[in-house]
Amino acid sequence: MVIKPHTDMQVFIDLVENNPDKHFDFNAAGAVIEAPPKRIHSYIQALLARLLPILDGYQILTECAHLLGDWPCRPDVSIDAKGDEPIPTTAPLLAVEIKSDRNTYKDQREKARKYIAHGTAMVWLIFPEKRLVEIYQPNADDQILTEDNTIDGGNVLPGFTLAVKTIFESI
Repeated sequence: MVIKPHTDMQVFIDLVENNPDKHFDFNAAGAVIEAPPKRIHSYIQALLARLLPILDGYQILTECAHLLGDWPCRPDVSIDAKGDEPIPTTAPLLAVEIKSDRNTYKDQREKARKYIAHGTAMVWLIFPEKRLVEIYQPNADDQILTEDNTIDGGNVLPGFTLAVKTIFESI
């Protein structure tokens, strides 16, 4: 459910701070939505934050709001250049979005394309109910991976691999 149409970041911050019992996110259009995360969402988020490589000059962030040009977003997990901005304005190296009940497949894929358009090098869309991961990169074919496949970090995360089944095996 859309709470506020495309809005500025301060309105979002105020909404979050004034409603600590609720969870808010952005859809692909930049509108604020209420998206209460379920246990599976939280589990995958924590697992990835633990398994992703820590690269020199980068940090692994969860649920950190970003303002990329005029597009507000809040990746579930991201690898971002270290910095002191409370709201990063530089695209993450990696953005991960985990589909929740309030997200549509179309919206998730639109988010992936927006991350890429704003400079993100790799986007993972995780679909727990289908046990799939989609990978998006600039100038590359989109990939749809099943539990039989392995995510390869390629040039973005050199040497990093992750069996897709690892994401889903404990859920």
